[in-house]
Amino acid sequence: MPQYYVEGSHEAIISPEEFDMVQDEMARRKELGRAYSDKAFHSKLICGDCGGFYGRKVWHSTDEYRTVIFQCNRKFKNEIKCTTPRLTEDEIKERFLTAYNELMGNRENVIADCELIRQTLCTT
Repeated sequence: MPQYYVEGSHEAIISPEEFDMVQDEMARRKELGRAYSDKAFHSKLICGDCGGFYGRKVWHSTDEYRTVIFQCNRKFKNEIKCTTPRLTEDEIKERFLTAYNELMGNRENVIADCELIRQTLCTT
């Protein structure tokens, strides 16, 4: 059967600009070198030594010593081992909350900056 390609025959579901932005974001996530995750702290913590991602590991998963830790996924893969420490999930949560609370202590400036960004980006 013959096929024809017709441009502009109907309104697009999304704008070409939005389509391009999504394609750029998909390319950025692909460059990360691993699956992107929307879970807290997954694919978000980066090793300060080698630039690899921290991964979630469970030690003693079936007994009373069960511990969830994050460590560099490349820690034992290279000849030269990463020197970054492992962190427990509780340590990461505590450090995140400390940073968040410090940021929110300056809430008025943060909100003003966000409003300025919103006004700059949303001109239509």
